[in-house]
Amino acid sequence: MHACWHQPTIDKLDKIINEDKTLPEEMYYTASIEGHDHYKYIENVVKALEEKLPSDKKFDDKDGNPRDAIRIKWWSTEEPTYKNLALTVPKKSMADIPDEIIKNVYLYSGDKPVFFGHYWMEGKPTIQSNKVACTDYRAGKEGDLIAYRWNGENDLNSNHFFPTAVFKTLSDLFIIKPKSWGFRGDPYLLEELPDKLNGRLCHLLVPN
Repeated sequence: MHACWHQPTIDKLDKIINEDKTLPEEMYYTASIEGHDHYKYIENVVKALEEKLPSDKKFDDKDGNPRDAIRIKWWSTEEPTYKNLALTVPKKSMADIPDEIIKNVYLYSGDKPVFFGHYWMEGKPTIQSNKVACTDYRAGKEGDLIAYRWNGENDLNSNHFFPTAVFKTLSDLFIIKPKSWGFRGDPYLLEELPDKLNGRLCHLLVPN
């Protein structure tokens, strides 16, 4: 999942998308119309869930723009207050985020591990919960390209994160059941990629 595993949205998308999991042609148009249901569905899974702040409260984002809604940590196991769930809010603006409980907020409670990107995490890679892990650590802005080495475990482990500089060859990537496991990407390009990316690859090992 790119940004958020939001089960209510996924259930709705399952009724709309094609059998091969692609978008119907007309949805490329409807999903670009702000206010349309399809627009909201794509926003939820590709960007993030947002919650409007109560009582007309606002905060300044990193560029100084006033915002009246926060992106939320949909994976959180903390008490679901606006402050605890606030994501990508600058430290200087956190004082403007209330400690009130968010009513009826969606938090992931599934039993399957979920891997996602999008958020440009910082610091040492760590799992967000025992079922959720982000592999995006600002590779687009001089951060490391990060992979999670998943061995089929049901509970995730922060020790399974690796900077992808360690994956130099095709055999290094296919470390688990080579005939039945792969990664998201084109395997035929792998031998060429290390030279182009200084040996750094960015694919998560996933079952085919």
